[in-house]
Amino acid sequence: MDTREKYHNAILQYFLLKDNFLEPLEKQRLRSTQTPASPRSANIRKVVELPWQFRQVKRAELIEDLFTDITFLEAAAEAGRVADLAADLEEFSNCFPHKSRNRKIFRQVKEAILRDINFLKEHPASLFQCLWNTCWWYDCPEAGTFYETADGPWNDPETRLFEILEKWRHAKETLTPGFTWIRSLRPPSIMLGSPQISVLHGHSGDWTRVLCSPDGNSIVSCNADRTIRIWDLQSGVEKCILTGHTSYVESIDISPDGTKLLSGGADGTFRIWDLNCAGELSVTNTCDSLSWVDCVAWSKHDGRFAVGVSDNIYIWDASGDMLLLSLKGHTDTVRSIGFAPDGSWLASGSDDNTIRIWNTVSGKESAILKGHLDKIRSVCVSPDGRRIASGSGDCTIRIWDALNKTELYVLNGHSGGVECVAYSPDGQMIASGSEDHQIRKWDAENGNCLGVLSGHERSVTGVAFSPDSRTIISGSADRTIRLWNASSDSNPPSLIGHKDVICEEGIGDIAYSPDGSRFVTGGADGTIRIWSISDGCQLAVFKASEDHVCCVSYSPDGNKIASGGDYDGTVQIRDALTGLTCLVLHGHDDTVRCLSFTHDGKRLVTGSNDDTARVWDAENGKEIKSLRQTGIWKVSAVSCSLDDRYMIAGGDIIREFDAGNGSEILVLPERESLDDYLRAVAFSPGRERIICQPDDAEVAIYDRELNDWTGKIEGISDVNAIAGGSKLFPFLVHCRWNGVGISEAASGYIIAWLPYDIDKIVTHRDGRTWIGMNNSQVFHFTLEGIRG
Repeated sequence: MDTREKYHNAILQYFLLKDNFLEPLEKQRLRSTQTPASPRSANIRKVVELPWQFRQVKRAELIEDLFTDITFLEAAAEAGRVADLAADLEEFSNCFPHKSRNRKIFRQVKEAILRDINFLKEHPASLFQCLWNTCWWYDCPEAGTFYETADGPWNDPETRLFEILEKWRHAKETLTPGFTWIRSLRPPSIMLGSPQISVLHGHSGDWTRVLCSPDGNSIVSCNADRTIRIWDLQSGVEKCILTGHTSYVESIDISPDGTKLLSGGADGTFRIWDLNCAGELSVTNTCDSLSWVDCVAWSKHDGRFAVGVSDNIYIWDASGDMLLLSLKGHTDTVRSIGFAPDGSWLASGSDDNTIRIWNTVSGKESAILKGHLDKIRSVCVSPDGRRIASGSGDCTIRIWDALNKTELYVLNGHSGGVECVAYSPDGQMIASGSEDHQIRKWDAENGNCLGVLSGHERSVTGVAFSPDSRTIISGSADRTIRLWNASSDSNPPSLIGHKDVICEEGIGDIAYSPDGSRFVTGGADGTIRIWSISDGCQLAVFKASEDHVCCVSYSPDGNKIASGGDYDGTVQIRDALTGLTCLVLHGHDDTVRCLSFTHDGKRLVTGSNDDTARVWDAENGKEIKSLRQTGIWKVSAVSCSLDDRYMIAGGDIIREFDAGNGSEILVLPERESLDDYLRAVAFSPGRERIICQPDDAEVAIYDRELNDWTGKIEGISDVNAIAGGSKLFPFLVHCRWNGVGISEAASGYIIAWLPYDIDKIVTHRDGRTWIGMNNSQVFHFTLEGIRG
């Protein structure tokens, strides 16, 4: 060993003997119980120095010990170096043989960190929780019962990643007993080792467009939340947020030199930004300030750019100071624009179902390409300028010869409208995103499908490639950006459960059985599924509808399940064990959006899009009453008082009725957010309060004595738990766009966070376990650490 190596080894040994945290153990233990856990005072010198020293002296046995020590990993995260930790895990994995266990484990932990990188940036003390909920489920014996195949990593005797997580849990419970965390009782929807590289959270709107900078360092995204965000491609960390648009940001593109960003929005402006997060450089109102800027595109040849406004296209000089050309010919909104590589022509796609090719010198239309049967949502020109790819609401991608102006072939496979298409920079691949939640990869030369990437929970609204064509970047209405390995052909097992299908919002429901041993879910795939609370496994599946299931409810004795959702307005009551239909209730003329048994189980209350709430005899299926009001009153939430004497039903208007004679007792005062869809409603035990969950992700509380709205709780929550009070439900769940929070019901103090996006939520009778849904995905989790 030479002098230099001895020197670095001496420093290694010095820091290895130092504590990972600077504060005493007693203080760490106290901090772990003062929820939510705040970052401890980490030994930053050790966190920074040790990885650097390991780069000088490659000692695999010490590297293994360090990076499988949960306290060191937590120190790195709590020192604000979670992105560096992921990079270190990737780098030091190369110190081990190619197929070694340690190499694989290092990369799996790195992948798990990248999935929650932005959540961990905000909540660094949640590292163990995030790793457990991803890594433990990778190969633990329990995982196999959740997947549609019996074959999986849980059968591999070599990896045993879950054993490392169990050692970490034991170490944490020994070091800081009683630490609070949220444990998922179901595996993640996409297991480790899939083509998915990372998931980025931050946007709060319903769609996301994405781009990659020419240097490959940054991802740029825009969203319905009015923001543009710039992310580091390697780590996924958000660099900055650009604000200025006063409405939806519809489209973005990057200048040829990679220094500027062009955006267009529903506020009728296009804006130029410094891509290095230096802010807005200019803002221009369109020729028609009342129209949205639906699409923008920069010519990579000469820096001119095009802006689509309504059915027109305007070409501006590179500075945005001078309007050069107006291209008129489309008869409906222009949704997408793509320039030829040499800038001499551009292609545009429109809601008029056509693609048009324009000469960008003369401004003349040179061709109209027809073939799509629905609106054109995206067009993209190949890197060599020979071809045009177009995506349409008719669920197809069409490839066109740009020289001869002819259709070459049609790519079929998506089951929903195609929202976006992109060529890879090397010209060998096309990626497409669809309303069916999937990304498809296609051979750009012959149109063969190369693979399907599944993971998004809603429409894929943007796709892009990294400059080296190795990574696909996707944005979605599920408010995530995901990175995928473009060359991966792996097909990870699928979770048992509801299937991804195209559906309108608000479809799907969940409910616990009265004894708390099971729960039921209904989904847009038309099925009702029964799940076990003890192990989370699916016990039964019933085909309940040819359309969809909007609402489900157990009878108070747990023997029956009622469901609604069919467009024909029927309600079904079936045996909870066998699934056999007992009764079919006919009377509603449109989709049944909500239902609830009375507490004595004798009646069933339903609400529908047909502007009625109805009361039925739950034993014989006969209609007892139909509550109808003048005007539009789509009923999306119903509930009964504890004594079953009163019921409340609402949508855009909330009304209370006498359940005996059907007379109206009260119309709740108008509230701005209660103008459309009411998710849920509940009485407090004494009817002094009415708890409402409108569609604006904010619980509203009505006080009967004051006849006014007196409180609100941020996020989607469980109105029945709020109504029940803190003695029955000591913890409340708050589902927000940036994660799920658990709070103490009495104080409102947040004690734990979870990086999930949940749209419906119900609390178990134990008060600390929840089930939730977001589109097809079922969530099941519990609060650990707090006793009593």
